[in-house]
Amino acid sequence: MTLHYLITIVKDMRINKFTIGFGSYIIISASFMRQVWEFLGKAFGQNNVEIFCILLFSATAILIITYIIRFHFNILRIIVTLAVIIFAFIFAWRQPFFTERIHILEYGLLGWLAVRDFSKSKPALKAVLFTILFVFLVGSIDEFFQKLLPYRVGEIRDVITNIISGMLGIILFQCHKITPVVKRMEIR
Repeated sequence: MTLHYLITIVKDMRINKFTIGFGSYIIISASFMRQVWEFLGKAFGQNNVEIFCILLFSATAILIITYIIRFHFNILRIIVTLAVIIFAFIFAWRQPFFTERIHILEYGLLGWLAVRDFSKSKPALKAVLFTILFVFLVGSIDEFFQKLLPYRVGEIRDVITNIISGMLGIILFQCHKITPVVKRMEIR
């Protein structure tokens, strides 16, 4: 009965297949990402892999800021974006394991994708609430799945971290909703 109820909720949410696929990937990857991480650490050196991830995160932040400055120049948007990125860096560095720092980016993207999908069919507040629920469900299933694996640990703290990360994606989306080209042309 619970699975049927969950499927009904998801159908009502009108989530894009890509967003559902990405959420599923996050859950499924719990079974093999530790092995991938260890393989990369042995092949390239643990520090090099961590530096690469930091550079990737930094490049993503720079691309977001460049996009905002180029197409949506607004000082408030830039300040909010910088605040979210700085908070994400600080929040990531407070995580005890480097692999959990990757979750900040994963669940932030999941939150951004989900709120984008929900915003198409729901008012802003409902879209945000549905997104938080969706991120909570994905995070909870992910942690439950990890608890079943003999070499992983599922913790409530990780679910909370995932929700906070998803909320960072929500904030970025809400701050930078793309104005349709027609409206931009009318302004000029």
